Amino acid sequence: MIFDELDLPKDTGSTDKQDSARLAGIMTVFGWPEKVDLNLYICLNRKLEGHYVRHPLEQKYDMSRDQAVCLVAGLYRQGYRYLVSLKYLDGKDILSPSVQGHFRRCRGGKAYWYQDLWLRFDIYWSAYVAPKDEINQLLCMLVIAGPKWVKLFKKHHSSWRENLNEYWCGWRGEPGLAATMIRFLEGYGT
Repeated sequence: MIFDELDLPKDTGSTDKQDSARLAGIMTVFGWPEKVDLNLYICLNRKLEGHYVRHPLEQKYDMSRDQAVCLVAGLYRQGYRYLVSLKYLDGKDILSPSVQGHFRRCRGGKAYWYQDLWLRFDIYWSAYVAPKDEINQLLCMLVIAGPKWVKLFKKHHSSWRENLNEYWCGWRGEPGLAATMIRFLEGYGT
């Protein structure tokens, strides 16, 4: 993992900093030993209206849903619930009910029943339809939702360890993060 002049992370295999917010959120949620101050990923204007950024010094793209899901989970873990807001998203991604419920949880609230139902659907989709797709965002949502959700995920998604290793140990070059996430998940929701 590479840390820049702001002490913000970048995947070893990345050529830019556009996944920094996602990475920092994941590191925070799963207990990576080096701490990252996630409020650096929020830019405020003169009226104190904010928006999330992928990296404060490199803003090539809008903030995507996938970046924001991990970032707000980390903000919640660091006690910055007041910085979790759908208004801070400037991307054009559609937000499913489960993602909207995740934002509610990260603000300190409770998801609506239909948002929980959609999250359950996300688990089954990931486990049985798309088991090789990236699961970082889903895992962040599940950890924040609580141990029973992680337990349900592990019960149905038999290849989650392999999925994480394939994602992080390939060109991203972060096997330590894969090991940290696996160790965390093995002990959470058991």
